[in-house]
Amino acid sequence: MKSLHLVSLILLLTGTVFSKSADANVFYFEFGGGLAQGSSIQSVYPTSLQKNWDSAYSIPLTLGYQLQESQSGILFSLAGQARYVGGTNASGSYTLLTTTPMLRMELWKLVLGAGYTPWVWQSIEFKKLQAKALTFEAQILFPITPEIDFGLQAARQQITPNESGSTLVTMEYGAFFRLNFGMSDTQATQRRKYKGWRYPYGNPKR
Repeated sequence: MKSLHLVSLILLLTGTVFSKSADANVFYFEFGGGLAQGSSIQSVYPTSLQKNWDSAYSIPLTLGYQLQESQSGILFSLAGQARYVGGTNASGSYTLLTTTPMLRMELWKLVLGAGYTPWVWQSIEFKKLQAKALTFEAQILFPITPEIDFGLQAARQQITPNESGSTLVTMEYGAFFRLNFGMSDTQATQRRKYKGWRYPYGNPKR
């Protein structure tokens, strides 16, 4: 609970420091998928006779809001992220869904993020598990146009039961697309220069 209060305070302070004008609301939506590795599945699925997943996959979805008008320099954003992870082992198949508020920092084409949530679900039917999750992520962006980015990402989730028990750790690797919305012409021009927007759409106008 203390960790949740700390995250809430950080998000509140960040939103206060980075004020934006009413007509500058840049947000983005990310969707993708990839492979995953899971350990200690017994911590949240006591019926499992196997500790690790033999095979697993990850489907992350993220909706983010940028906290500043500039599209260059160090960028900060707040995001809501859902990560659906599924896996199998000799004992059966298992799924997990976390819904996490994230704080992200973006520098050029590198994005780093972290978040904490008490909302861990067994599946998309939102059957709650008595656990909490801590998420760390890293991304590399490959701009296509100012409005569309392709990217590679890696994430680590630590899912800990509310009561005593070992922590379930997932390592997730995959690719995604980012769709950017709400940019003005000035912001789009600034973004393409800063991000190195190039082929196949040509050099930006100087």
